[in-house]
Amino acid sequence: MVNVNNDRKFGNLENYDNQLTNTALNKNKLKEHYENITQALNNIWKYEYEAKATQYCEIFDDARNYDKSTKDYNLGSVHL
Repeated sequence: MVNVNNDRKFGNLENYDNQLTNTALNKNKLKEHYENITQALNNIWKYEYEAKATQYCEIFDDARNYDKSTKDYNLGSVHL
């Protein structure tokens, strides 16, 4: 005689196991997406900083005149 109730319980456990597996897979996918997005943002910020640094260096190189009397770099109103 087959116990239908036990089969149902086993089926529920199997469904629960599948749900846990799917949840874990989804969590891993979300974590991977988060890491990819974070890396992309870090790359964007890095390139923005590098571009700004290059831009400022070019501005300083163009504008910089060494003032021998004050022994500093005269950048108009800014003295370094």
